[in-house]
Amino acid sequence: MTSNGRGLRAAAAAFGAVAAIEGIRGVAQGAGQVIDGGPVSANVDSEYRFYSAWYAVVGALLLGSVGRPHDRTRLMRAAASGSVVAAIGRVLSWRKLGPPHPLQRALMATEFALPAIVVWHERVARATSEVDADD
Repeated sequence: MTSNGRGLRAAAAAFGAVAAIEGIRGVAQGAGQVIDGGPVSANVDSEYRFYSAWYAVVGALLLGSVGRPHDRTRLMRAAASGSVVAAIGRVLSWRKLGPPHPLQRALMATEFALPAIVVWHERVARATSEVDADD
């Protein structure tokens, strides 16, 4: 396996593990897990747990793709797209309500960076496989 394949697997595994773990934690703990979140209504907590479940599902799908990330490009691209949308949501929140905790800022930077890494690895892997096919 090329180093590019290992890199893509590592990105899928890291992205998947964080999403699965944090999604499950969100379902179990609700909005109370948010740093400096303060009290929330039952409606906000319910929505938080609902969206956390979907985050856990995406994480599980990504973890399932780790063995064959090149065969799961659609899933990888969908997760990367979701990551960008999540980061944009954080930007909108920041603009409306002010700066979030530094951890949320770091997560936002990661959410913008991970999709770029996935796309970069896909391009490198495609170029590598084209070179190998020419040999």
